[in-house]
Amino acid sequence: MTNEAHKAESKRKDVTWLRHPTLVLAAFSVLLLITAAATAEVLVLTDGQVIETKGPWQVDGRRITYTALNGTFSALRLSMVNLEESRTRTEALLNPVAPKNDPKPAPEVGLVVRQSDIRTVTAKGPAEPEKPTEATAADVISITSWSEELATVGTRIVGTVQNGSDSVYISLRLEVTLVAENGDELETRNAKLERAWADPGTSLTFEADFPDVFAFSTANFSVKGKPFQSRPPEANGDDLTSNTEEAKDASKPAAPEPPR
Repeated sequence: MTNEAHKAESKRKDVTWLRHPTLVLAAFSVLLLITAAATAEVLVLTDGQVIETKGPWQVDGRRITYTALNGTFSALRLSMVNLEESRTRTEALLNPVAPKNDPKPAPEVGLVVRQSDIRTVTAKGPAEPEKPTEATAADVISITSWSEELATVGTRIVGTVQNGSDSVYISLRLEVTLVAENGDELETRNAKLERAWADPGTSLTFEADFPDVFAFSTANFSVKGKPFQSRPPEANGDDLTSNTEEAKDASKPAAPEPPR
């Protein structure tokens, strides 16, 4: 067969192919399926429904054409599709962004101090001399006896207190409280003591007047005072002058004690 005859035969076959649109559509469908198999996209409808397509979808005038996953060629009205969301979803599907694998910062290692581990240390200065403390009747001064006497007006309470300690107590004060039968305190008065100090083992008398109280059930007592503390002698070491003065003082007769 000559070259001219071969060209004529080929042209005839091409014309025959084009004269059969069914064959053209079939070939186009096969090509479309092959392309669709390579990619997949999604359509997002205005009501939120998502349709996954087999291959790309296309805007064709007032409609959108696509191939369903089962291979069916389908179309939707353009007004039913959210184009912007469909493009965004399709782009994310075709070009997924790999998650960033940012290494987590290493935890800081430090010293953990708990509140229970903290101890407060207070610097102590020189010890202060003890101050005289007031004693109550429950400590060393006690009521040994008391009674009610006739008074011109109201009630008079008389009695005796005793110093049961080994120290001299000074600044003694005595409070007497009369109590009614129901337990209510009627009145409290300061008693008159025989004197405001008491030697070890000695007793003092007292009296307390209640001009506004004519009847009571019992009496309560509160004695207060403080022990007498003499100043300790100062250490003079080898100071001869001080020793001489002390010797002169020792040679003097002792002063008489005050009357008790």
